[in-house]
This record gives sequence, structure tokens and C-alpha cells, in this order.
Amino acid sequence: MLKKLSSILLLILLLNFAFMSPAEAYIFVSKADAQRVGDEYSVQIEGRGTINGTPFNQVMDEVGQQIVRTLPPNTGINFRFRILADSQVNAFSVPGGHVYTTYGIWNLLKTYDEVAFVVGHEVGHNVREHYERTVESAAKKQIVYDVLVPNKYKLK
Repeated sequence: MLKKLSSILLLILLLNFAFMSPAEAYIFVSKADAQRVGDEYSVQIEGRGTINGTPFNQVMDEVGQQIVRTLPPNTGINFRFRILADSQVNAFSVPGGHVYTTYGIWNLLKTYDEVAFVVGHEVGHNVREHYERTVESAAKKQIVYDVLVPNKYKLK
């Protein structure tokens, strides 16, 4: 009976931990870790080819810097805006302020407001630390899984 009660209490504790907000839980991913991951990943991304010296670069950088100027100074993020040599329509960011659009999306962006919408969305991912929260959430779920699922049932 005591063992069953202990198991139930442990389960409640782990489930509570799994659903805590980032402010309540232990932070698994530091800003330095996220910056390092983003810097390493950006080298791989940019190694596939970037577009430089076009009017699109100037517009993206100007709009991006305008957005960054509206952010609180304590974000600690040094943003960089790059256009990738890719015809697909896409925009994304990686930790550490690396914001990317593909060359293909520029066929659709007709106004500064549209550029600001796309770039601002990606800046928001960095400021709200979405990468860090995703990694932390996955780690919490893994802890619960490791505790609840016996080794003989785990995938190998």
C-alpha cells in the first residue's frame, strides 16, 4: 500500500512539473546555450547559400532593425537578418537572433508592412524564447516517460 501511495505521489509531482510554466520550473536551456545552438545552426543554414547586396537585403535589414528598436533593451539578443538562396516560400528564425527569409518569399511581399509582419513574427519567436521552451517541454515529458514506462517497454 505504501509503495502504491508513493508511486501515486510521484506521478502527481511529475505531472505537476511537466505542466509548470517556464517561470515556475527549472530552466534547462540557458541564454548562452540557446545562443551557441543558434550560432552553430546558422553556419549550417548560411552554408547552403545566401543572397547579398540586393534591395531586398536592405529592406529586410531596415525593417528588422526598426522592429528591434521597439523591443525592451533587456532582451540581450543581437539580431541578424539574412535572405537564403532558396526559391521556396519560407521564413524562420533560430535562437540567438538569426532571422531568415527565403528568396522565394520576396515574390509575395509587396509592401513594407508585409515584410514587417513576416520579420516581426520571426523576431517574436526569438524574444519569446520558443526554441528554449520547446526543448524544456520535451525534456519534462521525457522525465515523465522515463519514470512511468518500464525499460522493457521502451523503444530501442
